[in-house]
Amino acid sequence: PANAIHLPPWTGSPTDKELVSFIPFLEYIAAMELPDVRDCLASFANTHIPTEYARREAIAREKFHKEFAERKSKKSRSGSGAGGSLLSSFGLNGVAMAGGAGGGGMRMMTPDGAPEESLSEGFAKGKTYMDQVRERGQRQYEFLDREIRENGDKYLQEMAAEEKKLQDEAMKGMQAKFFGGFWGGGGGDGGEEEGKK
Repeated sequence: PANAIHLPPWTGSPTDKELVSFIPFLEYIAAMELPDVRDCLASFANTHIPTEYARREAIAREKFHKEFAERKSKKSRSGSGAGGSLLSSFGLNGVAMAGGAGGGGMRMMTPDGAPEESLSEGFAKGKTYMDQVRERGQRQYEFLDREIRENGDKYLQEMAAEEKKLQDEAMKGMQAKFFGGFWGGGGGDGGEEEGKK
């Protein structure tokens, strides 16, 4: 299918890093929130996607830093801010970063509660859009990993207790329906027997 990535079967080798090498490309697809991945995948036809993506990203990064240097130079001459112009020049003005804030508006918070760096602030530091997406993803992963390590047992116990509660409630409901119908169905016969006596 045109919306799938074909990979050779995993042979069980611990040195096989092929799937891991796709992470930057998959991050890109997720960050861009593409409505249809088929055109994107078609542009990588007959290539090794991780290698080709790395090549394209290197070209884009070089172009970004060149334009960044030019805009920084213009900013120093004009005295105007470069954050918004950088956003618009890369077609990202107001674009929401996956899992966070865009160029302006309400400031998002990191998992630890600190203010999240905005896109314009990241651009002003020379970070590409994907650099910022990866940094944010890394912070979220580290926070989740820490939460699991520190509170994993508590979460598992809470989940088990909730599951048991739901099972008990479901069982009580089933028993009420079964026994209620069973005994209720026999009530009429019992009345007829009483009348015959």
